[in-house]
Amino acid sequence: MSDISEKKRLFHEDVLLSNAVKDSLGSARSGRPIYKEGQQHDAFRDALKSELRNLAKHYSGVDVDDETHIERIRGLASDLTKVHAPILYGDEFRFGVAAKGLNVYLKHLWCGKPNLDIRPTHCPFDNNIIELLNPKGFERRWTYGEEKDYREWVRLANQTAAVEGYSNLSEWELDKWKP
Repeated sequence: MSDISEKKRLFHEDVLLSNAVKDSLGSARSGRPIYKEGQQHDAFRDALKSELRNLAKHYSGVDVDDETHIERIRGLASDLTKVHAPILYGDEFRFGVAAKGLNVYLKHLWCGKPNLDIRPTHCPFDNNIIELLNPKGFERRWTYGEEKDYREWVRLANQTAAVEGYSNLSEWELDKWKP
């Protein structure tokens, strides 16, 4: 007999992963497109899921610093761009969308699977959160966000969270999140 609890865990993790991919790629329809028109994107979605699953392992039971987290987002965007550029709008997987994918997946794991001890470094930056931060002179749409914009969002969010008495961005964003 197989281990049912392990199968249940994997099922739950896969549902959370699918939701994170949908949140990061599907929501972008209201902003900048992800794919070139008429392109098949199943292989890209599968590759993104695989990368997110692998990256999440590095957040279990450890606090990841800002620079390491940003390097991982940069690597995610770069790796997927190298392989999938021909189907991607503008021939690239944007930093802001890669950040949203990783941060949403970590949030899902943090909220839904506390036994994994996932410790997200940052929060998902969507248009509502970015608007709360009111970044002056920086991009306000996460689908267009570059690394410099993301760094400013993180700086402003850390500053705001600290002033409001939160110990981390995940807790702050969860309190500010609007369904």
